[in-house]
Amino acid sequence: KYSIFCDYAEYNPDTRDVLLVGNIRVYTPDQVLSGQRALFNLESKQMRALEFSGSQYPMFFRAFNFRAVSPKEFRIRDASMTTHDSSQPDFHVRPRSMRFYPDSRVILTNSTLYVGQTPIFWFPYLYANLDSSGFEFLPGYDSRWGAYLLLGYGFPIVQGVNGKVRFEARTEFGPSVGLDLDMKYG
Repeated sequence: KYSIFCDYAEYNPDTRDVLLVGNIRVYTPDQVLSGQRALFNLESKQMRALEFSGSQYPMFFRAFNFRAVSPKEFRIRDASMTTHDSSQPDFHVRPRSMRFYPDSRVILTNSTLYVGQTPIFWFPYLYANLDSSGFEFLPGYDSRWGAYLLLGYGFPIVQGVNGKVRFEARTEFGPSVGLDLDMKYG
């Protein structure tokens, strides 16, 4: 389920904690996390880390304080998030704290939207539903697509089948429309 690589690891058999230092890579089925210092408990699967980064398509994040409460919940403090795949993004959101529940929702508190280094807008509370129903509005920049705007509306069709009507505009490829179907069995 998890694969962890680093420069140095130290195991404590009493607490079942593993101290990880230097070039840490945590591979999960859905993503890769990287950082410099972390403490991972083999029993509870909880992780506390400093200076961690990762991505959950289409978002990229960097966090000073990252804590995996469980495999289903992450708490992040002093983070920076963007959809721009650059080390110096043109825009980003800096939430004071963030809770991420994979396949469910993201909650951001005390967030500021920056363009470059200039603060543009403050959001006291942001909530994003990660399931496939409702409106989707996603601006961004990708080195392969150029600037883009992805619009969509997701809706359930029948039990276990969801649809999403999409309109997408990319500077490198132009506009497109389409329908996505997502089917889950079992």
